[in-house]
Amino acid sequence: MKTEHRTRCVMDTTDPEIKFDENVTSKDYLNKSFKCPICRGHSETTINTYKHYWISCNDCGNVFRQRKTKYFIPRILPNFISNRIPTRIKRHFFPMKEVIEDESKFYDYYSDASSRGNAKGTKWEGQLNGIKERLGRCGVDLRGKKILDISGGPGFVVKELEGVAKRAVVTEFSQISVDGMKKNLGVEAVKFDYNKDKLHEVIKDKFDIVLINYSINFCLDLKAFVSSLRKVVHDGSVVMVSFVPPTLGCCLRWQHDEYTYNILYHPETVARVFAEGGFDLSCRDSDGSYYYMANRRFNFFLFTIPYRIVARRRHMNINRELIQKNMVYIFKVNEKSK
Repeated sequence: MKTEHRTRCVMDTTDPEIKFDENVTSKDYLNKSFKCPICRGHSETTINTYKHYWISCNDCGNVFRQRKTKYFIPRILPNFISNRIPTRIKRHFFPMKEVIEDESKFYDYYSDASSRGNAKGTKWEGQLNGIKERLGRCGVDLRGKKILDISGGPGFVVKELEGVAKRAVVTEFSQISVDGMKKNLGVEAVKFDYNKDKLHEVIKDKFDIVLINYSINFCLDLKAFVSSLRKVVHDGSVVMVSFVPPTLGCCLRWQHDEYTYNILYHPETVARVFAEGGFDLSCRDSDGSYYYMANRRFNFFLFTIPYRIVARRRHMNINRELIQKNMVYIFKVNEKSK
C-alpha cells in the first residue's frame, strides 16, 4: 500500500518510440521509465489502491490507471475458503478474468438493462431532461437536430429522442449491448471503441449535437479522438462533454472495479485539446460532487483506509479531497477550423 514519488511517468502514445501496450503488466510500467503521453513530463507520483495503480503526472496533473496483476486477498486466502465466497462479493476482491480478457464485457449488462424498454425506475430516468435543461441554458435546442450519443448505453436517451431529433444514433463499447439496444429499443446503435476505432470511420454522417457522457475518461488518446470527432460534425455543431477530473477520492472509490476510468483528465487538458482540435469552450458546468464512499458497502470503506492513510501522508500533485467531482464542458465547433 505504498504511494511512490519518482522521476518517471507513464506511456507516451504520441512518441513513435514509446507506445502504449495493453499487454504490458502494471509491474512492468512501474519498473520502466516513460514520458507522460500528454505533456511529455518525467515526474510522477504513483498512488496504490486495491486493484489499480494510479499514476499522476506532476507536471500536467493528469492521472493514468494501470491494473495490477495480483490482488491482496487471493494471495492470502486458501482456495477452499475463496471458493465459498459468493460471486457478488468475490468479483470485487478477486480478478474478473472474463473482463481482463475482454474489457467490453464489463458493459454487456446494458443489453439486459435495455430490455426494460424505458428508463423509468432506473438510474437513467430523467437523464434526457437534464441534458435538455443544460443545453437550453446555452441556447441549444435538440428539436430537429442530428444527435450522436457516444457510449450512451443502455440507449434510453436516444430512444426518448424519437420524435424530437431528426436522427439519433448511440454508440457503445460492447457488441452485445449494441445488439441488445437494437433489439429491445429499436434504436440505431453502433459499436465504437475509443482505443481501437476511429469515430469518423464508424460514423458516416455529420451531426449537429454530440453527447459524451462520462466516457471520455476511457479514451487513451484524446487528441486523436478529437481530431476524428471534428470529421463527424460541421460548423456550429455543439459537443457536450461530461468528465471526471483527478481527485484522491476518485482513485479510491473505484479501487475494487476491474474496469474503470483509464485517465482522469485535468480540466485544463480537456479544454486545451478540444481548442486545438477546433472546438471553442462556450459553457462550463458541473454535475456536482459526492463523497467517495457514497452508496458503497461498509467493507469497501474498510479496505480504503490503509490506502487512504498512506496516500494522504505522501507528497503528490493531485487534489486530496475524498470526493468524486463531475464536470461538464460544452463546446461549439469553431467555424474557422478545418
